[in-house]
Amino acid sequence: MTALDRYLEAATRANTQRSYASAKQSFVTK
Repeated sequence: MTALDRYLEAATRANTQRSYASAKQSFVTK
């Protein structure tokens, strides 16, 4: 696994967690 692969994987994971958290937050506030 190259450094670029690790970077992309980490970025994707962070992006997924952020979108999940914002979706959960908007669901709670409605």
